[in-house]
Amino acid sequence: MNDKILVVDDQPRLVRLVREVLQAVGYEVVAANTGETAVDMVAVEQPDLVLLDILLPQGPDGYEVCRRIREFSDVPVIMLTAKAQEADMLHGFDVGADDYLTKPFSAKELIARVGAVLRRSKRPEETVTTVFRCGNIEIDFARHSVTVSGIGPVSLTRTEYALLRQLALIPTASSSTRTCLQRCGGRSIATMSITCAPMSATCGAS
Repeated sequence: MNDKILVVDDQPRLVRLVREVLQAVGYEVVAANTGETAVDMVAVEQPDLVLLDILLPQGPDGYEVCRRIREFSDVPVIMLTAKAQEADMLHGFDVGADDYLTKPFSAKELIARVGAVLRRSKRPEETVTTVFRCGNIEIDFARHSVTVSGIGPVSLTRTEYALLRQLALIPTASSSTRTCLQRCGGRSIATMSITCAPMSATCGAS
């Protein structure tokens, strides 16, 4: 199945050009022209990458759209912008953007950046249907799915899933909760000093 790219921009000509370039190299392309539509389409279409313009004329701007997407999705986001100032770029990274593409850009740069971000976003254990089992817990890395005693998928937040995944992948005999939570982005409660025995010490993938 081809990777699906969501293009979010209010300029029809730019959307058409981006669509033609990406489709020519095998990507599936869908588009949105407002921030609200973009957030809805991420949830419904589940794209593999989002090309997101910062300056959207109606509703939330690109920064706010990215922040809202990050509340429920880890989809890679490349910001499209005519603003090349460092402060603007840092703001984008702060709200969850993965990369920047400054307008105007060439077809070659667009293809290269999209390809690079997609490759980085695909962790090795998630590119195949590896299933990790530990007792009655089963984690399907490819589908981000967790079942317990064959019942599921279990409803987990992004942080909960990331923590469970990290515990499953830690190769050492023990790890502090501080380390686990820091790797999962839970730094607000990373001062806990409880130790946790990682699943990978006694369990494995199949």
